[in-house]
Amino acid sequence: MAVTKKFTKPAEAAPVATAPVAAAPVAAAPAPAPVAAPVETVVAPAAPEAVPAAAAVVSPFEGASELLKPFAALPEAFRANAEQGIENFRTQYAAFKGNAESFSEKIEESMAAAQSGVRVFNGKVLDVFRAQVDAGFAHLNALFNATTLSEAIKLQQSYQSAQAEALKAQSQDLADYAKQVAEQVAEPVKSTIALPFKAA
Repeated sequence: MAVTKKFTKPAEAAPVATAPVAAAPVAAAPAPAPVAAPVETVVAPAAPEAVPAAAAVVSPFEGASELLKPFAALPEAFRANAEQGIENFRTQYAAFKGNAESFSEKIEESMAAAQSGVRVFNGKVLDVFRAQVDAGFAHLNALFNATTLSEAIKLQQSYQSAQAEALKAQSQDLADYAKQVAEQVAEPVKSTIALPFKAA
């Protein structure tokens, strides 16, 4: 490969006199001499070396396809596992969603049973209170109509024993009804308490 270079030396400018002259006008500096254009360097391309026909080109990746065959199936297996995982997640989500909706409906049923039960229980308490007030007024009426002290004492004793028995029976009735309402409230929830977390 041959490289040829030509260099030319640029012309130097002549020195300019800088002595001050009072009356004479300053002379202009002479124009610089033209500079020669730079010479381009031409590089001749090298001729390609001939490859002997007998020499075979060996790829560095030859035989690598055999080594990579087990790994070629790996992404397919990963994709299959990922698809299976997504499908499992979808079915679990659908089961969880259905169970949660069922649980929500059961909670609503439970709340409706509680509301109805409390309403009836409050009605029973008012009935007990009304019976107590009526018994009290009837007792006062009987006391005012008593003619002797012994009759008044006898009325008082019978009223107290009757009230104790009535209070015992009414308390038992209220307790039984409260237990019944609690069972009605708990029954819908009890059967579905584990449903949201149960797989289909």
